[in-house]
Amino acid sequence: MTQHGRRFPGARSVRCAHVLRIEAYVQQSLADPELSPRRIAQACGISTRYLHLLFKERNVSLSHWIRDLRLQRAYEALARGDKSTTVAQVAYATGFSDQSKLTHAFRRKFGQVPSDLLRTARTAGEYPVVAPGPRVKTVEES
Repeated sequence: MTQHGRRFPGARSVRCAHVLRIEAYVQQSLADPELSPRRIAQACGISTRYLHLLFKERNVSLSHWIRDLRLQRAYEALARGDKSTTVAQVAYATGFSDQSKLTHAFRRKFGQVPSDLLRTARTAGEYPVVAPGPRVKTVEES
């Protein structure tokens, strides 16, 4: 925040506090397919415009960040999957509105469909639980 070209003391720490609150809320609400910028902003006591500004400052799109967090969580759930785990269960548990949306996004990000990872994890007995590629950064790291 600036006034007449000068930074307010503590403006950075206030922004950091907002980012940490946003991140905690999103992590806790990731399974909710209705998670939206409006809901996040309301829950964190900020405006939607300010929410988007915080992400823009970090060169991250809010929707892409949420999608990548969901995909990372889905990958981890599938990699740990047992015989009773289904792709549909994982899709709903990670906030995708349906299995096809998870499958499409998962294939784009990881180059395979979720059912292949689940099948491999079941037969291999042990599979890397961490999603391949760069880890999804916290908002603060961006």
